Amino acid sequence: MALGEGSLRLLTYQDDHQLIPENQARLRVINAAVNLPQLTVRDDSSTPLVGGLEYVLGSRNQNIDAGFRTLVFRETSGLDYVTLTDFEFQPNHFYTFIVIGNALIDGSIEVLPLDWNWQQVADTAGG
Repeated sequence: MALGEGSLRLLTYQDDHQLIPENQARLRVINAAVNLPQLTVRDDSSTPLVGGLEYVLGSRNQNIDAGFRTLVFRETSGLDYVTLTDFEFQPNHFYTFIVIGNALIDGSIEVLPLDWNWQQVADTAGG
């Protein structure tokens, strides 16, 4: 995956190929948003799923309970950029959320939710 502005960066993100436990899904977030130095993702119960994710880095894979969740993508300082309401995590599926845009240009941050084979699973979510 090519990320970055100005100079092109090539980063790869590898799955650890561990089995996903029954009734859970696997989640990863990649911060590809320019001028968004620290990204935090919380769910509807304010549980932090990802914290302090720096620009052009990806989070570790983590298992979460399957079902519907609301996800809030925010700058670590507390400014909310994108909220995905009632996103459905299917059991035994792998999801990668790529956060793109430029935080200095009207907060134009978007989230691309992709399933395990890199197919977009929902419309692009904008802030």
